[in-house]
Amino acid sequence: MALPALAVAGGAAAAAYLDAKLHVRHDLAAGVLTDPVARAQEYVAQRQGQRRMLIYHLLEDNVLSNRSGNLFLEYEGRSWTYKQFYDSVQRVGNWLMNDIGVRQGEMVALNGLNSAEYLFLWFALEGIGARIAFTNCHLTDKTFWPEVCESKANRLQYVGELCRYLVNAPPHPLERKHNVQEAWGNGMRPDVWNTFRQRFNIAAIHELYAATDGMGSSFNRNLGDFSSGAIGVRGYLWHLKRGANEVRAKIDPDTEDIVRASNGFVVRANVGEPGEVLHRVDPAMAESAFKGYYNNPGASQKRWLRGVFEPDDLFFRSGDVMRVDGDGRVYFVDRLGDTFRWKSENVSTNEVADILGQFDQIAECNVYGVSVPHADGRCGCATIVPTTSISLESFDFARLYTHVAGRLPRYAVPLFLRVAPELSYTGTFKIQKGQAKREGVDLDLIEQAGSKDRLYWLPPGGSAYVPFRREDWQALKAGDVKL
Repeated sequence: MALPALAVAGGAAAAAYLDAKLHVRHDLAAGVLTDPVARAQEYVAQRQGQRRMLIYHLLEDNVLSNRSGNLFLEYEGRSWTYKQFYDSVQRVGNWLMNDIGVRQGEMVALNGLNSAEYLFLWFALEGIGARIAFTNCHLTDKTFWPEVCESKANRLQYVGELCRYLVNAPPHPLERKHNVQEAWGNGMRPDVWNTFRQRFNIAAIHELYAATDGMGSSFNRNLGDFSSGAIGVRGYLWHLKRGANEVRAKIDPDTEDIVRASNGFVVRANVGEPGEVLHRVDPAMAESAFKGYYNNPGASQKRWLRGVFEPDDLFFRSGDVMRVDGDGRVYFVDRLGDTFRWKSENVSTNEVADILGQFDQIAECNVYGVSVPHADGRCGCATIVPTTSISLESFDFARLYTHVAGRLPRYAVPLFLRVAPELSYTGTFKIQKGQAKREGVDLDLIEQAGSKDRLYWLPPGGSAYVPFRREDWQALKAGDVKL
């Protein structure tokens, strides 16, 4: 009996070693063999063909199934089954159409506090076919944990800003007395990750990376320190099945262009080196793989890259920079090009630059996102060159704020301005963003670079851009000021 026991123990040890070396469990958990992306695409195509793409339709599906009597919503001591909630939505929808006059295709702003009635309105507007503009209220840490405990929820859904907000909040007596076992979401930053798990006693973090206009995804079921902060772990099975179709291309840090070798083909990023993620696409299937952006063929064409490793191959540019270490852990580094993410929203640098360019005291500008302490994503920063007739002393920073605040969503308004005598261009007349992004709003880095540019910012609650001082930078780093 001892020999079989030894054999089993030896086999288990060998399996554990191979798993640690090849990350088989990570690959299986991420769905490498089942291809969840393909299944998701098939599901979306099916729903699109049925013209049932809305959340309202998912509610309707549950009402028509054997789950209609199951609990759907619980809030402040009240509860609704799928059927009860659906019936309430129908009543609200009839009121919106018959009394308010809401019609299909109309844009309706929805502004309200968290409540069941808010959801009734949301689903009813979808059922009518109206377009909803959500005006959201702020989350408060004072009510979050009591509601989690009262509902006996065992799962949390997050975006990165939620996690940082909770970590930065004062201790709450209920923050460890809940039933939550897992948190699911995207955008959890490495500096928040372990603090969030340990402080709130949440065992598993499920981090997802994907993009609406992307062609790939990544998933990390994180239970310990090994994959903390990563968006995925790539093992033997992943490389075997998908390695040829997803690559990281080396990028020029100043121009953000993809680097090509002397033979004209793209240079791969090395282990530990940031690179833009590219996805291989069959040229014959390009149109079906990516429909493009509505009424914007120029932006659509920018996503395609040809002649990557062979003269006739075709790859899709994700626009996202990632780094893979020697253990196969994948880390999100940055968003390239014409967008950055702030307050859970995508900000178009071109849109912001267009608005700034309309201001009569600005000759040219360069818009980009910069990292700031204790914040997720990148906030907006613009290097501006005043017109020749305007000095720094005569520049109207208050009127500039009024100009941009009246024309841009609040999250897209640049929080920092860098006033420069001229912009930096490459030899092919492309604006150089790399150095400005690396220096960000760190006054020491700007000074070390020998720059005489002046930095301004929009303090919280401010109505004009004012000089950004060293004490302001220290307050940001200390967490005394939050943007």
